[in-house]
Amino acid sequence: MKVSSEPSAVGYWSSSAVKSAVPQPPTTAPRGAATSGSSSPAVIVDVRSTIKNMQPGMAYDLFGRSEAVDLSNAMPKGVSKRGMPVSKLMDSISAMSSDLSEHAEKLNNFARDTFGVAKNEMTVVGGATYEIMLDAMGRRGIRMPEMSSALRTGGGADPRDGADAAKARTGSFSISRSVQGELSTTSFVAFDRGVDVPDDQKTLVDLDSGDATASGLWASILSGPLASSLSSTDQPSMVGMRRYAVTNGKSGSEATVAAVLFARDGEGGGVGRALDLYSKFKALSVE
Repeated sequence: MKVSSEPSAVGYWSSSAVKSAVPQPPTTAPRGAATSGSSSPAVIVDVRSTIKNMQPGMAYDLFGRSEAVDLSNAMPKGVSKRGMPVSKLMDSISAMSSDLSEHAEKLNNFARDTFGVAKNEMTVVGGATYEIMLDAMGRRGIRMPEMSSALRTGGGADPRDGADAAKARTGSFSISRSVQGELSTTSFVAFDRGVDVPDDQKTLVDLDSGDATASGLWASILSGPLASSLSSTDQPSMVGMRRYAVTNGKSGSEATVAAVLFARDGEGGGVGRALDLYSKFKALSVE
């Protein structure tokens, strides 16, 4: 993020710089620590102190190199400059980061309460899952924080914009815990919200049964919509888990797969818990 100092104490920045700063603030290193490469200059930690010592007409990269450069090199060609006191911009970024952190904590608590996640367990969501949970929280009056006018004017990316998540057809949700210092996933659900299997047709297929039909079904799943949500299931934390498919009870080309479940039988509730997680997600999505 490049900020320049003018005699009027007004800073300039590009919209891309603001987007990169929200919602995650820059990571800082201890004063005097070197950036990547032994010859790199020190990382500036005390941003406000640096701002006070800026020289008029010069540009500074606050989160990278500490030396000043000519103002003509401060902005990419063709990018318009927007003026605002630097302190106001920094305050806006800080406030937005704090609000998003508070909302993330509420989201975490919502997941724990809704899906029965214990304090010694962690969750990871992917795809449509995030948007479903945000919508459910919004209906309960818990909404993403609004972007400040300062960041909006600067062209910042609104964290409430869930357009990408809303387009996702599939989603995933996993629950893990630490076992003897190693992360172990106990439940994993990947679901297709474009598929609705009636309760009287819902069938659980053991994909690890060794049956030819089950093997063919797994191959079909990996070439279908759920493949993207299953791309992370080869990680070490999921070794030894048993796989199941929730289908409409038919086989071959007539089989419809609504979800794939991974369960560690004897730990974390087994397949029963994975099924319960899937049922709760379906309930949230149709509230």
